[in-house]
Amino acid sequence: MKPYIGDVTYNMQYKQFSKILSKKVQEAKGCKGYEEFKEDVALLRKTRKNCGRPTIMANFWMKSICNMSKSEIIKYVDNYKKGC
Repeated sequence: MKPYIGDVTYNMQYKQFSKILSKKVQEAKGCKGYEEFKEDVALLRKTRKNCGRPTIMANFWMKSICNMSKSEIIKYVDNYKKGC
């Protein structure tokens, strides 16, 4: 299946995009909201094991983070507020 252009996680399961997510979190190291961001990503990773809407939302947010460019992730984490 041909991947959707612009979505690096297209048709991937968590185990496949988990490494991309880890790399994106590391790219934000040193940013102002890094610790809060890292904690929320850990919560997303934990939530994905649940069922229903929480899992769908966790996967959506993790894939959204994976699709951010380095400059987007840095800007996002610099302005990050816990839970947002």
